Amino acid sequence: MYKIVLVDDEPWAMIYLRKIFAREDLGFEVVAEECSSAAALRTIERLNPNVVITDVRIPDMTGLELLQHLREAGMECEMVIVSAFAEFTYAQTALRYGAFDYCVKPVSAGDAGRLLQKLSLRLEEKAGKIPTLGNIQEDEDSDSDYIFQKVLTYINIHYGDKLMLKELAADFGFSPNYCSSLFVKKTGMTFSQYLTRLRMEQAVNLMRNPKLSIRKIALAVGYEDEIYFYKVFKKHYEITPAQWREKNAGSR
Repeated sequence: MYKIVLVDDEPWAMIYLRKIFAREDLGFEVVAEECSSAAALRTIERLNPNVVITDVRIPDMTGLELLQHLREAGMECEMVIVSAFAEFTYAQTALRYGAFDYCVKPVSAGDAGRLLQKLSLRLEEKAGKIPTLGNIQEDEDSDSDYIFQKVLTYINIHYGDKLMLKELAADFGFSPNYCSSLFVKKTGMTFSQYLTRLRMEQAVNLMRNPKLSIRKIALAVGYEDEIYFYKVFKKHYEITPAQWREKNAGSR
């Protein structure tokens, strides 16, 4: 049975984390729960768990600082960061510092199960238990699907930023061509089509607020050029933003 230590300073969050990560059927048990990084350090050094799952914002030090401290102390436990939407980029930085993965709140039971399955494979590899040749391709496909869902999550949060397929692919460990093919395979759209549709849907949601100007809406969904935003919107909805707003006035 693999041992997990949970770190979160919110009692209700801790109850939920224990519920979704204490999975004896998958070979994992929660052996300790701490509400601060200082207490977590003492517990981790004492119990030497296989996995530490920590929120980003915890007392004494951040989740990233806790990760760095554990690595400097020579602790080889796998580290998972749990992050709120606003802290997504911070969690990405944690991956570069050696975290196994991140989970974006709220974490579903399904996501927790898939994460534990991946952790089980990693821990088996560390213990010298190598998957059979017949399972390698299946594992790789499963990993690709899991990571691609994280790519979509990132885009769904950061659609208002300047997003480039090449940079996204590199950040998540894909080649640009492979990432492009995954978009078509998984969404039925190219990366550009997916991003445009998402931005247009968000623009429509924002236009229901009469206090927001078209200029501000364009900037909010990732278009610095208001004229270009007009062109894209008209091509997508076959009417201009002003016409859409007039037609849908009072439909908030």
